[in-house]
Amino acid sequence: MYFRIGRLVSTCTWRSRHCACHAGVFGRAAGGLFSVGKRTRKRGGHTGHRLHREWHETVAQACVASVPLVLDGRCVAVLGLRRRGSEPFSSGELQRVVEMASPLSTGLLLLDRGHRSLSRHIADDVRDEVPRWFGRHGRGRRIALVAAAAFGVWFGFAKKDYEVTVSCTVHPLEQRTLAAPFEGVIAAQHVEPGEQVVAGQLLVEMETRELRVRRAELVAEVEVASVERSHATDLGDMAAAAQAHARWKAATARLAVVDLQLQQSQIRAISDGVILEGELAHRVGQTVPLGESLLEFSDAQHWRVELEVPEYLAPLLEITQPGTFAAVARPDIVTPCEIHSIHATAFRKHAKNYFVARANITGTPPDWMRAGMDGVARVNVGRHRVWWISLHRLIGALQLQIWKW
Repeated sequence: MYFRIGRLVSTCTWRSRHCACHAGVFGRAAGGLFSVGKRTRKRGGHTGHRLHREWHETVAQACVASVPLVLDGRCVAVLGLRRRGSEPFSSGELQRVVEMASPLSTGLLLLDRGHRSLSRHIADDVRDEVPRWFGRHGRGRRIALVAAAAFGVWFGFAKKDYEVTVSCTVHPLEQRTLAAPFEGVIAAQHVEPGEQVVAGQLLVEMETRELRVRRAELVAEVEVASVERSHATDLGDMAAAAQAHARWKAATARLAVVDLQLQQSQIRAISDGVILEGELAHRVGQTVPLGESLLEFSDAQHWRVELEVPEYLAPLLEITQPGTFAAVARPDIVTPCEIHSIHATAFRKHAKNYFVARANITGTPPDWMRAGMDGVARVNVGRHRVWWISLHRLIGALQLQIWKW
């Protein structure tokens, strides 16, 4: 008699599983099919199994049989039997084979488990534990049901703070334009855009040579008018004295204007801040008209954040709502802010509508903050039910589609 022990059912082919799933001994002899076990029938009376038909034909019509080895209701291996076709298996022989091979089940199971990889070991443990925990009467199933019920109650009735997250950009709270104080020529630029400055620091100088010449002329006119007024007064010519006094006043007024222009020719920072714009190096020596913008300046201690609020979130925002801001440059530092104003008109970006909301940074801003920095802001828009926070966008889209239909 030829014996062959097959691989464990969990890794064997479908043919061994096909035999083992019937919990009995099946085979084929030269005279026909037979079975021994829970489904015993007379030779030739069984409908047969494809496994044994193919096996029988492959081994030149020899007698074949399959004996599943069962341990604790689980088929751990399949014992294949084969011998010459003239010596068919009898029921007694197969029963003895079952009795002799059954003690091998434990050793085969341990052998297979000893050769498993770590991933296979974990997979087998999970496969064995899942039915025990989540079966019809398993403890895990009861725990899962209780957890699902608790989650449903929390999801449907609990409330939590709803914080919306939007993109934002840092802007100066007050941005000032430093313009040309009079029509004249730019003499020098002492700062560059992005440079930090202190109060009183010289930023730009205007050419003053013509002003100084004009001032000298006016000083002379004032002195001449003063002398003429005194001489006319000494002579008693009151009319001439009055004319000289008028000339003195006119010259004094023009001199004051020139002195003011000389003072304004040096443009200085009015407070500590930063230069935002104003590249004047290539314009030194050019004449600029009165009031033309030269520099953009902002106070370094006061900033605001401009939030790009999507259209579906705009109705939730209100003035004085608190929030926080984190810059892309320093995401580890969170700065508090507060909504100050909300624009009433939307703007288009990426084929969508957005509203601008301005939030003032509260407290002392960090020294590294600069105008134009991008970041992310989170605004607390109040307490809402958990289900509404999770589903309000979907519900709104469905309502809109239903209305369109």
